[in-house]
Amino acid sequence: MIEIKLPWPPKELSPNKRLHFAVVAQHKRTHRAACAQATAQQLNANPAASVFKRPHLHMVFYPPNRIRRDWDNLVASMKAGLDGVSDALVHDDHYFKISLEVSTHLGGYVNLTITEDA
Repeated sequence: MIEIKLPWPPKELSPNKRLHFAVVAQHKRTHRAACAQATAQQLNANPAASVFKRPHLHMVFYPPNRIRRDWDNLVASMKAGLDGVSDALVHDDHYFKISLEVSTHLGGYVNLTITEDA
């Protein structure tokens, strides 16, 4: 099992934003790199946990404020971040099983737990 504290996705990655593609692309690159780095740090601390055949990713969203968010927009905002996790795991994200919840506690981060799917 790996537990990773990922940065909150920038508001520019929300599918409801209508921004120039170059602005969105820059935020995607930055968020993907930050999530890949956070994952790589955890893998260095626990190298045996990186061998998953079918990873189950459970995301708990701790929003930075009390603004209501739809779960589907949260997942879409995390796409670049999950690609960064996939890069660090060197695993095709096609095989990820994903579950999520939104916490009522504030924090401004996403807690990701990776386990082997049964």
